[in-house]
Amino acid sequence: MAEDAAPSSELAMLLGISRRICSEPTSEALFQTILEDAVALIGADGGTIYVYDSATDSLAFKFVLSSNPEVANRLKGLTLARGVGIVGTVAATLVTDLVADTRHDARLARDIDRKTGFETRSMLTVPLHFFDDESQSRTLVGVLQLVNKKSGAFTESDVQTMEAFGGFAAALLTRANLFQRIRRQFVGTIASLAEAVDAKDPYTHGHSQRVAAYSVALGAGLALSRAQLFSLRVSSLLHDIGKIAVPDAILQKQTRLTDDEYARIKCHSQEGVRILKPVNMNDEVYEGILHHHEKWDGSGYPDRRKGTDIPLFGRIVAFGDAFDTITTERPYKKAHGFEEARRIILHDAGTHFDPDLAARFCALPLESIPNTPSPFGAESSPEPS
Repeated sequence: MAEDAAPSSELAMLLGISRRICSEPTSEALFQTILEDAVALIGADGGTIYVYDSATDSLAFKFVLSSNPEVANRLKGLTLARGVGIVGTVAATLVTDLVADTRHDARLARDIDRKTGFETRSMLTVPLHFFDDESQSRTLVGVLQLVNKKSGAFTESDVQTMEAFGGFAAALLTRANLFQRIRRQFVGTIASLAEAVDAKDPYTHGHSQRVAAYSVALGAGLALSRAQLFSLRVSSLLHDIGKIAVPDAILQKQTRLTDDEYARIKCHSQEGVRILKPVNMNDEVYEGILHHHEKWDGSGYPDRRKGTDIPLFGRIVAFGDAFDTITTERPYKKAHGFEEARRIILHDAGTHFDPDLAARFCALPLESIPNTPSPFGAESSPEPS
């Protein structure tokens, strides 16, 4: 029974690791999780991951786990050619390299050890790769290197464990990169739609992007999950998409709207949901679009919801929408400064706005938020390698 305990424990650990890895939303976080879990699984002192760049056919140091902070500083910016050195050779051959005792291996570069004071005694270097059914070939993602097993030397059993782990991890990393690329393209399309709406009225140029920036900043302050923040960004970018169905003559009117014209504009939140329903987004996205004109006292539209009966995304987007309207010039009003806009928001807390969120919103560095990069990256930028 004792002999079966170790494999059973190892399997349980691998299953636990797989669940944790699958929950990571981005490739950056996924790389770090893979490194941490690999070090824990094998019982190593530390490790590094080098990411393969097919465009340059080289490997770049990206991630390290070490008790010595100087190691990361020394490795920063390091690039290795495929086929050169232990890491480069593993990348070229896709064959794991096991160095049980570095004192007897002339290939080991000692510069890092000398400069950091770290002593590399043993090393296990594993290719992160998987078999691609479509291309019928091996796809290299990177190279994982573990150093100094705590309980002695690395073994052939460690090699088998890490090769299985590495293949699984490489496939997930590729999926994560693909997902991020698709998501960037999706948000880029969303941003283009928002710009098309803003372009219908010269006074609202950039409005949707600024509303999204304010909304996501408030959502981050409320500790929303990354998935929720992504949905909030989509919802706030598209909050006015229903104005596509509103005649330009009404949107661009320079004089006071008639009651009928105002009623037509008020339909834009419902029109937005109708337009986007076939896309099958999650409910929170639709709630932000539909309810961003509701008011805390129940006097808003379209459903005259009141207090916390207004969905959270609706309450959040309301701040970004109102604040940008207050601080930009429109045909019917001059622009207010940011401090005056804060006073207006706080004055209307408890009537128009959620009073708790109003205080949180006004405490944000609102002046700099529209120029702060999105946490999801620039929509038009290529996916980083």
